[in-house]
Amino acid sequence: IDEELAHMNAQLVEEPFFLAGTFSQEYLELPAEVLASCMKKNQKVFACYDAKGKMKNQFVAVMNGKRNGLAKIRSDYENVLDSRLKDARYFYEMDTRETLEKKKPKLSELVYLGKLGSVLDKTGRLENLAPEFAKMIGHPGLAEDLKRVACFSKIDLVTHLVYEMPDLQGIVGREYALEAGEKIEIASAIGTQ
Repeated sequence: IDEELAHMNAQLVEEPFFLAGTFSQEYLELPAEVLASCMKKNQKVFACYDAKGKMKNQFVAVMNGKRNGLAKIRSDYENVLDSRLKDARYFYEMDTRETLEKKKPKLSELVYLGKLGSVLDKTGRLENLAPEFAKMIGHPGLAEDLKRVACFSKIDLVTHLVYEMPDLQGIVGREYALEAGEKIEIASAIGTQ
């Protein structure tokens, strides 16, 4: 359960009434976090998941009291959500047309912090520190993987999806890297250390 969303809804309604709705299954091709963020940000509705934690094409809205015309209200929620999900799918498709490597130079346009330069400069510093960090944690063989992770760590800042939904920063980068075939397994290589 999204506790922040539950708290938000609790503050908005005095007499909660739950209304279930659906959206097209075609949107389930998008990452679940993107769908849940669209639902939360734009309509303050809850995404639904099956027993295994996989997102379903359903949502639950919290209304302030039961009303007449629930079919129309449900339809209105579904239509607005459909528009938001179309936008998200468009941004996702636009972002994935270009490789992560091609997005990297755009980081030079984002100022990091005063004299510290751009986000591209920061990323370069992280890449340079990767071998040292790998040695410090006792896994020098991970240096190249860590450099690759550092290289991609901020690229999603220049994507359409993160521009529209900043709460997805990091998640979008992971999804785009996976889609591009980047399979850097730092966590599994380090294990439980």
